[in-house]
Amino acid sequence: MPGIPVHVVRVTADTTDLLAEIKAQVDGPPQGPVMILGLERALEAAATRYPILEALNLRRPEWPGAVGRPVVLWVPERVVGLLLRGAPDFFDWRSDTIVFPELAPVDFRPLESRTWMAGPDPRMTAEERRQRIEELRSRIAAQQHATDPAILTSVAGWWDEIADHLKLLGELDEALRIRQEEELPVYERLGDVRSRAITQGKIADVLQAQGQLDEALRIRQEEELPVYERLGDVRSHAVTRGQIADILQDRGQLDEALRIRQEEELPAFARLGDVHSRAITQGKIADILQDRGQLDEALRIHQEEELPVYERLGDVRSRAITQGRIAGILAVRGQFDEALRIRQEEELPVYERLGDAVRQAAALWSIATIHVAQGHVHEALPLLEQAYLLVERVGQLDGISAIGTTWGPLLAATGRRDEGVAVLRRAEAGWRQLGRQREADTVEALILKIEAAGEA
Repeated sequence: MPGIPVHVVRVTADTTDLLAEIKAQVDGPPQGPVMILGLERALEAAATRYPILEALNLRRPEWPGAVGRPVVLWVPERVVGLLLRGAPDFFDWRSDTIVFPELAPVDFRPLESRTWMAGPDPRMTAEERRQRIEELRSRIAAQQHATDPAILTSVAGWWDEIADHLKLLGELDEALRIRQEEELPVYERLGDVRSRAITQGKIADVLQAQGQLDEALRIRQEEELPVYERLGDVRSHAVTRGQIADILQDRGQLDEALRIRQEEELPAFARLGDVHSRAITQGKIADILQDRGQLDEALRIHQEEELPVYERLGDVRSRAITQGRIAGILAVRGQFDEALRIRQEEELPVYERLGDAVRQAAALWSIATIHVAQGHVHEALPLLEQAYLLVERVGQLDGISAIGTTWGPLLAATGRRDEGVAVLRRAEAGWRQLGRQREADTVEALILKIEAAGEA
């Protein structure tokens, strides 16, 4: 509610009249709700009478004219009983008493959409995601003149979440602008070098998604990595080295990417005793080996080095992801039946239970491609449609573009030419918005070919 001021009134141990305190701390009649903090300071447990409660009863009739706005008393639970006994007339005005249970920070994680598996919640629809962005922008607008470091840190976190949502929606330019012009300056102003380095890494993520690999690599090496070295943060340093390996793999520098994984990242996690991160790194080593054509060794690592760790830890999501990678290798080797079984029985049901629409769509797409490889196009079509609707619902633009690129030509080939062309046109627009011009040009050529065949 950026247009509504919230007045905060703090009670001290010497306060004897709450209404007088509001008048002293609020300049003129309140224009918005009044939040009263610290009432318990004026209520010593051993006292026999409480002047502040007597004043609440005696001056009750003056409150509507003097305040005339909602009033919220933030108090420990023990104070509620004192209010009920010491100021029964005033307490009778309450509209509600809300009790907040004592919770540890971890208990709040399910309520924070951005912490779902360390990213924006894939269960949110595109509309819910945009509503969330508007809510966060409203919060930021209400704090535009804030100087308190705690508030500024929260503002930077809200910008961070907005950028995460925009990245998933495919609005990469705006996500990049927010990282560079809104979020980064806050951490620079606060002198928070760690958060600044993390944000630089997220800027590199966006650039990598746009195909700007050289600049993404420069930021990782020059802006992010040295900070963790100075701080002595071994884990963050290892994670960043792994992200550098990701970029090198995208650039086709497989030998150097593999060296970093095996000689720098893997030993660091082993020294830290971080078995989960070590297993993830093993999986990424297998991915590089697969790119090099070493399918047998890649398969062995997934099955013998990575999968057992997730099974011991009870990490069903990581286990399902690894099962999907195993199925991918089997499909490349032509073992379609086993690949299909793993996708359908080991991977897909996990994402359905978790409600992870993004990975569910990817699994359906992979199952469909196996059917296409086997010549079963009519079995693939409903799976592709289901996958497309899932990514469309959550607003994942790269998913819409990728699945559309597969689905569109099959629709056209089975007599649904207009539908196929429409899907492909949307895929082309999506690829161009994402800065993926090569993919967009490929789809454009497909559209021209389909339209030319229809005219003939």
